[in-house]
Amino acid sequence: MVRLATGTSACYDYGYKWGVCTIMNTADGSCDPVTDTPIPGECRSRADTQQGIKDGLRATQMRLQRGE
Repeated sequence: MVRLATGTSACYDYGYKWGVCTIMNTADGSCDPVTDTPIPGECRSRADTQQGIKDGLRATQMRLQRGE
């Protein structure tokens, strides 16, 4: 598993970005194309990827609810 300087795995980060973009694209279609990257095959179905998706979804939902 690749660990990043933040202490998270690369797969977690891919999942987090995917979660953020899912909400942004649903809300108003404004996900930055640089951020909107596919999840690599080796990261699919991994627990850390799934956790990243959940965390990205939650963080973005909360941000949108606060009006940010």
